[in-house]
Amino acid sequence: MRVYLLDVFCTIPYYMSALCMALRNAGVDAVLGSTSYYQDRQHFRNRDLRPEPGLVDFVAWAPSLDTRLRRPLKLVEGLVNMGALVVRFALRPPDIVHVQYLPLAMRGLGVETAFLEFCRMQGSRLVYTVHDLLPPGTGDRHRQRFHEIYHLVDAVICHSRESKNRVASEFGVDSQRIWVIPHGPLFPPQASADAQAARCRLSLPVDACLVLCQGIIKPYKGISFLLDAWDELPEGPPAVLLLAGTGEEEELRAIGNRVATMRRPDRVRCDFRFVSEQALSDYYDAADILVYPYKEVTTSGALLTGLARGKAIVATKCPAFMELLSLDESAWLVDYGETGQLTGALAELIRDAGRRERLARGAEAARKAIHSWEVIAQKTRDCYEAVLKGRSK
Repeated sequence: MRVYLLDVFCTIPYYMSALCMALRNAGVDAVLGSTSYYQDRQHFRNRDLRPEPGLVDFVAWAPSLDTRLRRPLKLVEGLVNMGALVVRFALRPPDIVHVQYLPLAMRGLGVETAFLEFCRMQGSRLVYTVHDLLPPGTGDRHRQRFHEIYHLVDAVICHSRESKNRVASEFGVDSQRIWVIPHGPLFPPQASADAQAARCRLSLPVDACLVLCQGIIKPYKGISFLLDAWDELPEGPPAVLLLAGTGEEEELRAIGNRVATMRRPDRVRCDFRFVSEQALSDYYDAADILVYPYKEVTTSGALLTGLARGKAIVATKCPAFMELLSLDESAWLVDYGETGQLTGALAELIRDAGRRERLARGAEAARKAIHSWEVIAQKTRDCYEAVLKGRSK
């Protein structure tokens, strides 16, 4: 069984590497159809993976490129690679093309849809993993495009039951063609190391309760909601909110401006940069509380990373979160937009180290209930085999 894992624009490198390695260990001839990740160019190589030979892969290796130049060059690189795949698949089509991300479709372009139609004509079966039901922040603008994609593929993989229900109800996809296969942790679980040493490396205060919100910063992740709640935090034990990650310059600028207007801007630390794996480990070692104030989410690698670290968690009551977290057992769950609830949760956990410890133990138990990549790979292989046999789930 030859499977081509398609993410030519390298949108989700950490998920791709974890899935590719697990599938290979499960006996699947999985090809990593991705270019290198410009923020972490050695990531695939450090895991003994190589992007598909023959793909043009130059943009990632020019780190000094300005963002305004990188994006058009990345588009050109991606289009060239899709053209090369057309030639290659015409000669030897894979059994399965497993689509991970379609960034051009998320911008309303039909190039990738046409490519998938070509793959079908060549006899390849198509599997699509739903990382975002629709492009975040675009409303219904691209609904018709994704309706076409969901009906074009042979099977849809969702990471949660809620996502499956929405794909079936909102897009009319036969539920028998939808597989629920959980998202796995992006980084191996690690026991917490010396918090004080980690804080020193990050130049963070050693005597304050550290609340961490980490990940790629996007509007749907509720940073404004979090800052509103933090601004209402009453005086009490010293605490610092750390916002760590990268994002669009306009979004980061707006967050910086909001922090500057807060009553106590000194209680917020913004570390807007790409977070390497070593720095990521330091952030989580240093943190006392992890917060996920999302407005909506289909799945969250950031949450799974946090669960792997056994820390107290505060999160919103998104359905995808509630499939992983239990109220007052593995997390303190609040309603999105209810500033008082989030302020109260954070204030209570900052004051009460014992409650933090109880939630941390609950998070560890929740992590153990999450499927391993070995299980995920076997379920994914089952999906492939069913598709090749022409049967539904």
